[in-house]
Formats: sequence, C-alpha cells, structure tokens
Amino acid sequence: GAIKGVGEGPIEGIVEERKSGGPYKDLFEFCRRIDTRRANRRVMESLIRAGALDELGPNRATLMAALPQALKMAEQESRTQASGTGDMFGFDSGVLEESPASFDEVPEWDEDIRLAGEKETLGLYLTGHPFNKYEQELGHFTSCRLSNVNADNKGRSMTLAGLIIAMRTRPTKRGDKMAFLTIDDRTGRMEVTLFSDTFTRYQDLLVKDQVVVVSGEVRYDDYAGGPVMRVNEVFDIERA
Repeated sequence: GAIKGVGEGPIEGIVEERKSGGPYKDLFEFCRRIDTRRANRRVMESLIRAGALDELGPNRATLMAALPQALKMAEQESRTQASGTGDMFGFDSGVLEESPASFDEVPEWDEDIRLAGEKETLGLYLTGHPFNKYEQELGHFTSCRLSNVNADNKGRSMTLAGLIIAMRTRPTKRGDKMAFLTIDDRTGRMEVTLFSDTFTRYQDLLVKDQVVVVSGEVRYDDYAGGPVMRVNEVFDIERA
C-alpha cells in the first residue's frame, strides 16, 4: 500500500484473490484474476517498476512490454464471461487455468532505469545503488567510504563521494545562498555544507540523485550527531 500510485484498495483485492485462488502463475493469469477496474494499467505499471511482480515473468522490461496484451486479454475474457458466451459453447472454468499467452522476452532494463523505477515508486533503491558502478574507480582517489568517517577525522581535509539524496538552501546575511547536501554511498550518509562562494561556483553540479565527489574539511557536529564536511571543491564523476 505504500507503493506510489497504488494504494491499499487495489492491493487488498489482489491479496484476497490470491488467498482464495492460490498463487498467481504469471502476468497473464494475474490480470485475468484481479479486478482491473481497481488495479488499472497505471497501478500495474507501478507494481512492475517497484519489483512487486518480479516472480510473474522473465524480467521487468518483459512484464512492462507484455502488460497491454495481458490487460486486453483480461478485458476480453471478462466480456465473454459477462455475456455467457463461454457457457453457450460448453466451456468451464477449468479451460482458463493455463495462460493462453506467452511472453515475447525483451532485454532487461539497464540498472539506471531499474533503480529509477524503484526510487520513484518506493522512495528508495531496493535491488542496488547508483553508487555501485563507480565504487571501484572512486576507491582510487577518495579518502574512505562514508561509514569510515568518524570523530578521529576531525580537522582533516578529505575527499569523499556519494549520491546526493537531499539538498536544501538557506539565504545568508549577504543575500546569497548556502547549501546543505546529504550524500549517500550505500555504506553510510553524511551532511556536507557549501558556503555561498562554493555554492555559487558549483551549483550546476548539485543535482539530486547524481553522484558527486567533494573535498573539504571534516568536523564533528554534536547537533548532527556525527561528522560533517565544509566543502571547498565539488566534482562530477567525469571531472573527478
């Protein structure tokens, strides 16, 4: 029910049908059995992007490609049952137990698309982290991972890297702005501060959900309950 674009109503219907009719076999059977008026195409797309239907097909890209056909077949079957055509020709419910369609498998989405879908629908990365593909390269020129920064690093100049997961700005007395970023490298999170001159110089690089490399002085902040950094330089991945 916490999946963005889904809500509790459609999920309750899906769970009720699973309890009464058993586990779903694949996407086509899933669409036939659920109430597609409650779980419409938009809901189904959110479920696929969140990974909730991973067991019902080869991969998420294939599930998304097959969804229009699966919904169309479910709608046609619903109309047939409503009109009584099946009974007229002597069909019974047993005929519908096996899926009458098969997947035309397509290559899985690349990691960026898969993770973006998870972040959009769940608010977090579930099956990986955008930092992963840069981890080895960044290890050659960063001081350490974020989880290893501690009070012993107070006063040290360090180079750290992470994904920008949050950013807020605040006006200064001079009328310009300073910024506070939260960066995440999968091992930990840390707040870094860019005072007005630094923020003005590098603000084009400060994009949420992008990996950045920051250099500056680390201090321990009692209010934050951990180490923070005053940033002097910012690099995107290519420049770093």
